[in-house]
Amino acid sequence: MVEAFTWLHLHANSAVLLVMFDEKLPDIYDDLPVQYTEEYGLALLLTNKPGSEPAITLHLVEENILSSAAKLPPALTFITWYLQKQQSSLLQAMDRQSLLWRWQHA
Repeated sequence: MVEAFTWLHLHANSAVLLVMFDEKLPDIYDDLPVQYTEEYGLALLLTNKPGSEPAITLHLVEENILSSAAKLPPALTFITWYLQKQQSSLLQAMDRQSLLWRWQHA
């Protein structure tokens, strides 16, 4: 998702089709610690064209937050937040930084 938002930041008045998916690992990997086991597919058409609504922005936060309670993969956490349309921001922990999503409701 960060790469898609970076592309939009660098290329004015453009669009990106973002497709993400994950599936269960083959049984041979059962002994490995796996953080997420959900299978999913997600496609989003992102644009930075003037007048596009709703306006969602992405900010990198230098300090990391502890997020041991994350129950869903980051893509599913994002789409759940977006579809609920209740909170105006979402903070997601990554390896070294955190992502702060802000939604400017119309």
